[in-house]
Amino acid sequence: MATSMNEKGSDTVSIFSPILTQILSSAEIASSKVKKILNDELVKEVKISKDGETEKVKKLLDLFVQSQDEGKWNTLNEVLENIGFEFLPKVLEKEHSFTVQEQMKKIVNSLYKVDIKTQPLSQIAKNHGLLTEADVQDIGTECLNQEEKAALIVLIDRIVTPPPDEWYDEFLTCLCEAGHQEAVKRMKQDSLPQDDCGAFWATKPEGYSVDDHWRKLIMELFYNYLISSVKASEILINLSSVFSLDEKRSIRQTERNKTSEEAMKLLLDKFDKKESPGKWTELKTALVEADYEWIIRAIEGDDVNFTELTTWQNMINIFTKELASKIIPSQILHDLCTEKIISKEESEEIKKEEQNKGDISAAFLLLTSIPRMHPEWYPKFMEILFLNGWDETVACVDSDEWKRLNHKHEQKMSDNAKYYADQSLCINMEKGNLKKTLPSKFQQSEIQENYQSYSEKPRISNNNLSSNDRLEQNDGHYLHRSTMMELSIDDNNPLNDEHDEITREKQLARTSQIQLPVPARRGQIGQNLPSVSETSVNEPQPTDEEYVQPDSIMLQDVKRNLEMEVNGEPEQNIPINVFEDMKIEDSDSEDDGLSQPPELLTLRSYQKELAAPGLQGKNCIIVAPTGSGKTHVALKIMQEHMNQVRARRHPKVIFLVEQGALAQQQAKMCIKYLPCKVKLITGETQRNERQKSFSEWLAKRDILIVTAQLLVNALNEHDVKIDDFTLMVFDECHHAHANHSYNRIMQAYMDQKIKKVEDMNKLPMIVGLTASVGVGRAKTTDGAIDWIKTMMANMDAEELATVRVNIDELSEYVIVPEQVIKRTACRIKNYFVEAVGKIMEVTERYMKQSIYADGLGADKDKILKAPPVKGSDQYTQWISNLGRQTAKVFNQEARRFFTTCRTYLDLYNRALIIYEDARVKDALDFLEDNVRKVNENIIPDETDNKMNTLYKKSKVLMDHCGNDVNHQNPKLDTLRNLIAKTYKENMDSRGIIFVKTRDLVIAIQNWMKETDGLKALNPVMFVGAQASGEKGGMTKNDQDNILQDFKEGKNKLIIATSVAEEGLAIQKCSLVIRYDHRTNEIAMAQVRGRGRAEGSKYYVVASEEKMTVEKEELNMMREARMNQAIIHLQNFIQDNRQPFIQEIEDLQLEANIQRELENTNKGGRIIGDFEFEMRCGKCNEFICMSKDIKKIQAAHHAVIGEEIASHINTIRMPKPTFEDDNIKMGCGKVNCKKCGKNLGNIVIYRKAQFPVLKIENFLVSDSRGNTDVYKKWRNSPFVPLELSSQNLLDRARGEQYIFES
Repeated sequence: MATSMNEKGSDTVSIFSPILTQILSSAEIASSKVKKILNDELVKEVKISKDGETEKVKKLLDLFVQSQDEGKWNTLNEVLENIGFEFLPKVLEKEHSFTVQEQMKKIVNSLYKVDIKTQPLSQIAKNHGLLTEADVQDIGTECLNQEEKAALIVLIDRIVTPPPDEWYDEFLTCLCEAGHQEAVKRMKQDSLPQDDCGAFWATKPEGYSVDDHWRKLIMELFYNYLISSVKASEILINLSSVFSLDEKRSIRQTERNKTSEEAMKLLLDKFDKKESPGKWTELKTALVEADYEWIIRAIEGDDVNFTELTTWQNMINIFTKELASKIIPSQILHDLCTEKIISKEESEEIKKEEQNKGDISAAFLLLTSIPRMHPEWYPKFMEILFLNGWDETVACVDSDEWKRLNHKHEQKMSDNAKYYADQSLCINMEKGNLKKTLPSKFQQSEIQENYQSYSEKPRISNNNLSSNDRLEQNDGHYLHRSTMMELSIDDNNPLNDEHDEITREKQLARTSQIQLPVPARRGQIGQNLPSVSETSVNEPQPTDEEYVQPDSIMLQDVKRNLEMEVNGEPEQNIPINVFEDMKIEDSDSEDDGLSQPPELLTLRSYQKELAAPGLQGKNCIIVAPTGSGKTHVALKIMQEHMNQVRARRHPKVIFLVEQGALAQQQAKMCIKYLPCKVKLITGETQRNERQKSFSEWLAKRDILIVTAQLLVNALNEHDVKIDDFTLMVFDECHHAHANHSYNRIMQAYMDQKIKKVEDMNKLPMIVGLTASVGVGRAKTTDGAIDWIKTMMANMDAEELATVRVNIDELSEYVIVPEQVIKRTACRIKNYFVEAVGKIMEVTERYMKQSIYADGLGADKDKILKAPPVKGSDQYTQWISNLGRQTAKVFNQEARRFFTTCRTYLDLYNRALIIYEDARVKDALDFLEDNVRKVNENIIPDETDNKMNTLYKKSKVLMDHCGNDVNHQNPKLDTLRNLIAKTYKENMDSRGIIFVKTRDLVIAIQNWMKETDGLKALNPVMFVGAQASGEKGGMTKNDQDNILQDFKEGKNKLIIATSVAEEGLAIQKCSLVIRYDHRTNEIAMAQVRGRGRAEGSKYYVVASEEKMTVEKEELNMMREARMNQAIIHLQNFIQDNRQPFIQEIEDLQLEANIQRELENTNKGGRIIGDFEFEMRCGKCNEFICMSKDIKKIQAAHHAVIGEEIASHINTIRMPKPTFEDDNIKMGCGKVNCKKCGKNLGNIVIYRKAQFPVLKIENFLVSDSRGNTDVYKKWRNSPFVPLELSSQNLLDRARGEQYIFES
């Protein structure tokens, strides 16, 4: 029977009522529209009742359910949309079967009081196939716009997919993974019969048994813990009625030859498939008889703390090396068996191990056995060690446990143990975190590093092994075993002075004799145990058979072959250094939503000082160090502004950020502290939401948090005007110059200020925030003052606010990391650079000698003259200019010739840049991957074949360089040691490594993941969202997830480009490293400010050849110059306010005139009726006309003409790169039909297929034959119009480019 309109939604509202009462207020529900539907007297009665707010909301919802009004649900949906709910209205409209309703009720009733973080949970559900990426985005939007509980409703709604049993059980598994076992247990108790300790529920499903109940508990909730805690062979003996002899033999063999975990997994999986009545109860009995009763108690809900068990396991993991080197297992086996910490069988196994392989190997076997049999195994194990004379070891591992035992047994500790315990020289467990504090005498003896910086001279490494830092045997307990057994560090520890200096040879001999292994799984103990690696950087180590050391003779052979490939004969007079291959002895080297209710916003005294001009309504720039709370200052100004403006008009505030990564951070702060409607708008949110215009959001919200380019677009499209806002806040306002989006926004502001004097009073108030305004390129204080005046003119600021009075308080709260410059040595040999450089040199000569060179005109020698330094920014610029010049050549074959040569030169140049800062392997991987992509799908010509030949002739030598220790990179040694030192001092640290390019981010991440010790820190890359994933970019959602994992400690290292320099606040970040690239004084201050934790360090890894040290010192001088200029300018403004304001207005008028002159000279870009040819950038083949290109969603440049099909080939991809309700991106590749060059991809928009073009792959020619190349669409000479409905309809009816499966 169909549900009537009146009944529609009733059940769903009732299901979600416990959550709805938390996120709605009675005032919001009881609006004038609602009163027309519900009985006005009843509504009034509810509102004036003495019931709490929750009960009032519940009664109003009940009235809604009971109402007979036909339009009640449409009204409710409208009310919910008006108060900012994006997806909730649709959820309440849905109908569900009785079974699903019951399951949803259990979920809601178990979770509505739980602190659920929906974003991590939605990611887990996505991984289990319950949600799509679009679902995750929608849940995140609702969370930001409202709160977690609103997002929880959307999440529950989205996971309800048929058949019900599948989604329900799978979701319970997701909740367990997210740490909500107690909630799941409540759901199980609500829906399942209890075990034999209690009576069954009277309403249990027909045929449901205790055995079914235990099956769900073991295979769903506690499966992973059973695998890691139970030894299969110990329970097999009690499962004879279930398993055959062959099956038991197979399980035991798996345990012996592989691991205990794999054996237990095999046992459970086989067990689950058996059809044996009562088998799960039998498994329960087998566990009890094998002394695993504590696991049964945990499953039944007794107080067994799994978090504590995991913490104990981590403690043993960290101190495995320390324990294994000290204890003698045979002396404590009897006590361990008596306390049931290990079984008798395990005891015998350990005894045999000790007899056959010695104490250390037996100790490792013991340490992998103990975390199984007893819920209190850790304190009992520590006590047994303590009572058997290893009190020093206990003190070193866990001083708190030692003190407890010492007090319990009233025993005096040994002197060494007392030293370790009292000085806290060990890692202590505090609320589940690992924390280490050094003794005071260490701290006093450390070199105090100056705030400015000091430089350390480079020391050449011995055998290219990092010898500036050596690892003492006793340092092992500071770090996770996988880190410390691989990292060699020297932290100037005074303890090291007590020992003779240990050379690398002695240390290697010692570790070779001892053969200390990484702790193995129980099933792996019998295998060969690895020794501690001494390799400084994780280059691949060849076997004796495949190792060939590259030498000068091999290099000269390669060079000769390359010369012959182009010239037909070798280049003459190539000098050969006969001493070049002699081994060099090295010396040592070193939304929208209403906050409910907002938190109280209070400022410190120095923050009030910063806020003072803004609170007075003055336009200002606020300059304060990173970490000083500039956002709080801005929020206070926004709060006061809205209170003052509300009397005359509705306040509208826009908070502008440069990147989407910062937008969400600032949106959360606004929602937290301000009682206003807030909306976050970024490129990604616009793409994922229904396409509301900027002006629509402005009408509905009080505060918009927006990435600046979106406002530029809205202003250009006349969707909004500058005076629609009452206050504009610019985060990181030092960007407001030249053609930056901030400056373009302020130019629209200036146009109204200068040209529409009568509307000046409508202009919004301006507030800029920055840690450094910079000095431009000023070399004097006067020059710096002029630069800052220009910045203030651009921002129309009359005040420059800094902390001058409350400077002492500022220094208490703001952590300024110590700044240290680490100089590094060069590689011993650079045959790789010479080999790649030779290919580039030969390719350059090949272009000069070609028959096509004359087509470049009289300037051909100048155009083809490459910079001498390859692998440099200068060479990158030359390649870019070469592309622009050769694009103008009329001859089609010539253009293809130059394009191919230029493509290979670009790859070699980028490979050398990677090689400079990473491994040979990383540069080789980059070349191999990109050469393959260049040749993918192309139809090769003579030039393609020539470039491939040159590459292959050099590849053998380059591969050998990758295996040569003399080509290992000392910079990576330095980087590794800095990371090790930080994490030795505090395992819970966070670190950010800043590198120059996306290519290098990928290379450094790969090195870390392949380096034992560093990979334990789970390094992850963080780059901008502008580039595609194919080019190393990432989505906003990827960025958010990485930052969240970084805050939580799942990833402890981030390798980032400049996108992470600004605004990202990670309080635990204590290590910041800028990895050998030069920046300006603003970037220096921003990068340094990422270190927020107490004791933070800022390192600059610097090589001599890049002049990084000199540039860093210049930056510090510029920073000092800026501070002097700010003080001078503030004093001038205070004494000469009117002359200063007049000077600012003169600068603004001058800039406006200059801008108009530039626009006149430019002639503007053509919009509408235009004629440009789009030609393949490689072969010059005609592809389409510019008039056939339209914009989809204001972002994607799609071809609507059918004629393009005759000029392109398309290849269907396995799955889209992005997908939502309207658009699928990356469904296929678009290649030139003539040469095979990739031109773009296939996008499916509202079921119509479009080729979307990448302009960087094209030559753009006008009607006169003038040709140019463009990297960005915004720089092209024409502006495509938006896709119309007719365009969409025509394309939907047209030819399909790919066939969807």
